[in-house]
Amino acid sequence: MESEARSNGPVDDVASPSPSPNVPQSDSLKMGTGRIIGFALVGAAIFVVICIAVFPVFRFLPKRLSVPFPPPKVAVEREATTNLYQMYNAIIALSILGALVGGCLAFGESFTRGFRRRNIGAVILAVFVGAAMGALAGFAGHMLQNQLAPIKGLAPMGRTVLVQMLTLAVLGIGLGIGVGLAAGGVPSAVRRAGFGGTAGLLSGLLFPVVCAFVVSRAKTEVVVPGGVVWGRSEWLALVLWAGLFVLILGFVLPMEHKRKTAAS
Repeated sequence: MESEARSNGPVDDVASPSPSPNVPQSDSLKMGTGRIIGFALVGAAIFVVICIAVFPVFRFLPKRLSVPFPPPKVAVEREATTNLYQMYNAIIALSILGALVGGCLAFGESFTRGFRRRNIGAVILAVFVGAAMGALAGFAGHMLQNQLAPIKGLAPMGRTVLVQMLTLAVLGIGLGIGVGLAAGGVPSAVRRAGFGGTAGLLSGLLFPVVCAFVVSRAKTEVVVPGGVVWGRSEWLALVLWAGLFVLILGFVLPMEHKRKTAAS
């Protein structure tokens, strides 16, 4: 019978089972929290050593601006030059941090997946993206700091939190893009950018509070603490700043979106 032939014949139209939503995506990070923190710590540690050795890069004012009691016109010019130096130092410092941590994360992800020659391009791209977004973070943080400075109703802690949240969020986006490109290309980079930005927001929110308990006398009203931008050297605050950011990054970056599946 024709019906029997159909039942005994090969079945071609049976739908294959849909993948479980719990199975990791092909472009998910292979690195876990521990490895992310470990590789990022390498970049952050090199950054701290560089800061101790050479920062602030821009520190010496011209002789005509460094006189003890300058006339009003010179005083205004000195303040403007000092502000410009602070911005330059923040941009350079954060671009170095972004390049180092971004490169280390991309290398770590490529190494975990089995490093191949094609991964070199992803690591180099992560370095450039990290450096560019770090520079943007330094600029944005400095501009926001200048905009918030005249607001008398805003407490210093609130001003610091806002500046740090913006600065570290922009930097985190860059690091997320870099490691996402190493993990699976543009779709992964878009997702990791969101997670990296979230990690930056959390770090910026928590750093001033944690620093107030651990290093209470540290100057946090700057884009990059620890004497990197301007002022006295407080390297413990810098270590705390970079370490807290890396720690939160390690917990947030490997997260995955939970997808809702329609019931069959």
